[in-house]
Amino acid sequence: MVTFLMAVSIPHLEIMIPLVGVTSGTLCALVYPPIFEMITFWNDWKVKSF
Repeated sequence: MVTFLMAVSIPHLEIMIPLVGVTSGTLCALVYPPIFEMITFWNDWKVKSF
């Protein structure tokens, strides 16, 4: 139902699909790995700083 509403509400959906794909691909490649590394090794970095 949500997909149908988006298709009806956005008249040129074919323009938006690549934008969403590029944005999500960039997040997966450049943003998420550093965030996961910070979460994983936060305690190790905190101990080394003192």
